[in-house]
Amino acid sequence: MTKAAASLQRPRHDSSGRDAAAFVCLKPHHTDCSPLLQQPASRNAPFLHHCDRNMMKLRDLENALQEVRVFESPIAELEQYPTSAHLASQVVHMMDSTFDDIHGKAVCDLGCGTGMLAIAAALSGSPFVLAVDVDPSAVTIAAENAKNTGVADEMQFCLADIIDGEFLSAHPKRKPFDTVILNPPFGTKRKGVDIAFLQTAMQVSGGAVYSMHKTSTRPYILKKAKQWGADAKVLAELKFDVGRMYQFHKSNTVDIEVDFWRIDASCIQDDAQFEPVHVAPPDKIPHPSPGRFPISTRRKGRRKHPNRR
Repeated sequence: MTKAAASLQRPRHDSSGRDAAAFVCLKPHHTDCSPLLQQPASRNAPFLHHCDRNMMKLRDLENALQEVRVFESPIAELEQYPTSAHLASQVVHMMDSTFDDIHGKAVCDLGCGTGMLAIAAALSGSPFVLAVDVDPSAVTIAAENAKNTGVADEMQFCLADIIDGEFLSAHPKRKPFDTVILNPPFGTKRKGVDIAFLQTAMQVSGGAVYSMHKTSTRPYILKKAKQWGADAKVLAELKFDVGRMYQFHKSNTVDIEVDFWRIDASCIQDDAQFEPVHVAPPDKIPHPSPGRFPISTRRKGRRKHPNRR
């Protein structure tokens, strides 16, 4: 459920052929965005097993994420586009270095796809990351990616539909996570799905929610945040250069203006009521099978979740 490959600095070609698009920062909206726009001094990434994740530099993080496999058979109805290692490293590094929302925090990635953002959070010092997706193939690849990047012990994977209430019903305790990150579908195939994702994130986050949405929806996002009683800020204006991935794509590339948001969910009461978001499911969306919820990649005897409350 993630989107196009990206760069916050300039359009960038990935020689591996993984990236389907470029990503450009048009206008930073936060005065402390400098970490996003600077090149780190070190260009040599150590092996993951010898890397101190607490001190992982931006370049090291990006290099580590190059090992993350992307979708093998992306599903158009889920708006599945790969998120590049460059984008994931930039935004997660900003979440951690500017806002202190990753290191030592319980993190959830809603619509994790093959795990790029979730793994970036684990590599950046989160002791527990729950990655959630409705696509069994994507979750399987994400779990393999976690093992290959050395963060399997910090991660769990949940196969669930985020918008039909299944994920929320499995987490009756409100706000179990410090930070929720998501790169949701934009709603081009399923109207309202972007708000459904965001509303779920607001219900399970006790701190910050980071999300990306089409710039054209900015007034509506601000309106919803006001209804929820949450402080919402656009950290940067971005541009997706979406490559031709599906048969219905008529052009080789399409530019989409995108906002990168930080929304403070800490002020929302645990018993706050949210209006239901109606999203009609398309026919081709896979549904989780019983017994596959959640999927764990950690070894026996390891702590499953920090005791926050």
